Amino acid sequence: MFASLDRNHRAVRVAGGVLAALMISVVVANVLWPGPTPPAVVEPRMPPSESPFPTFPLGPVLHAARIDADANLSLRLLMTSLQGLVNRVAVELYLDVPAGVEGNTSQMLSYLEVRYNVTYDVISAQAAIDAYVGRAAGVIVYDPSRPESIDVGTVLAAQQDAVLAGPDLAGWLSSRYALPVLFDYAQRRDWTSLDAVGAYDRALRELYPHAYPALLAILPPDRWAIRDYLVQTGTFVFYLTQGILASPMEAAATMRILAAAPRGIPILGWFNSPTLTEENSFVQMASAAGKFVVGVQDVPNLSVLTALGRNETHRQVSPTAPPAPVLEDKTYVVLGIPDGDNLDFAAGRMWDLWSEPVRGTLPFAWSLNPLLVDLAPPLLDRYYDNATTLDRFLASPSGAGYLYPDYTGPGDLPPFVNFTKRYLDAADMDVVWMLNGARRSRRSSGRRTSGRPPTTCSARLTRRSIQGAAVRISSGLRSTRSASI
Repeated sequence: MFASLDRNHRAVRVAGGVLAALMISVVVANVLWPGPTPPAVVEPRMPPSESPFPTFPLGPVLHAARIDADANLSLRLLMTSLQGLVNRVAVELYLDVPAGVEGNTSQMLSYLEVRYNVTYDVISAQAAIDAYVGRAAGVIVYDPSRPESIDVGTVLAAQQDAVLAGPDLAGWLSSRYALPVLFDYAQRRDWTSLDAVGAYDRALRELYPHAYPALLAILPPDRWAIRDYLVQTGTFVFYLTQGILASPMEAAATMRILAAAPRGIPILGWFNSPTLTEENSFVQMASAAGKFVVGVQDVPNLSVLTALGRNETHRQVSPTAPPAPVLEDKTYVVLGIPDGDNLDFAAGRMWDLWSEPVRGTLPFAWSLNPLLVDLAPPLLDRYYDNATTLDRFLASPSGAGYLYPDYTGPGDLPPFVNFTKRYLDAADMDVVWMLNGARRSRRSSGRRTSGRPPTTCSARLTRRSIQGAAVRISSGLRSTRSASI
């Protein structure tokens, strides 16, 4: 018995030590990887009046291709790259995926039919390949032993109007459809001789100048769901380890890629987070480079969702809803649902929470990214269409994308606030959930702020450290803290 108690005590001590080490690593990552120093030179910047998300016409019929649950990565990459090529011309190919993605693609397809009057039919993956693969100029073959080749291959497929596949499908595509192999990573010694950092550096030099400039993507190579949109738009994608596990070479390579892109643009994607330092580290670097993150990696069919509902008016409150009551001098409680800035959460787990019977009996504040009005309007409309008068939607961190205000460079925040305000208006939102990267942050004046939510803050958010505050944005671009959630 005493031996058992002693073992239990040792286990508790070990677990406590592991947790303490993890928390220390988060702090160390804050210190060692605070993000690059804002450059002094004037860099290109996307005007805040422009949308970074291109428009694509909707075809007459949407063909929903069913993907088997046991389909391997090579087939999934083939289908998403083919989908991107097809939907670049006219949106007519949808993937119905039963597993391995966020959200229910069959339910979404039914919603698109009812909500947007979409006409669709259901076909097999083979039928989709037969019908559309002839539009491809050839095949880009990735090397399964070199994960970075999938990201390089995604960019090449977009730029060469090709499909992306592994060596297991390349021969079949060539023999059955007479598709030439345009690029085979494993057979290119000039690429295989490079490590991941070298490969992304070369892609930055040779491929990025031909990529779509208003978007950037960071995506683990085994994540395939959003590659239809990356191919459709021609977005440059990379993946390097972030956080405390990143080597100095990897951190420097990430900074080079961030510095090459214009300021004021979104970065789509996400990253593996084995130490929990990855998110904080990358968002700091992105913010210092004047960019913001739109978390998404497992939501399929973005190349379809972006084409529906973009010209509609999105309104939160039904015209039949009663007017808001006059606030009294007492404490009010609202339950806030965070993480809506991540499209994976908005398409998956948040919809599960939304479906709980308690909704509609208590006030809930649901966070969503206002960029959905252009990137994926159906994800926004699905919530707005079914909201009760007790459901309120606010912009998730930190407005039109995830950044840390205290880490942005000179001149970054005013255009970001204007950009955010434009999308808040389009999404009928007036509250922003704000975050900064650490409880202490160095301001440009050299002083440190306490990290407490201020009672008021400037709309430019330039010299305040805002931690978990909900900020109301008015038409005069003044903001006041309305609640701490």
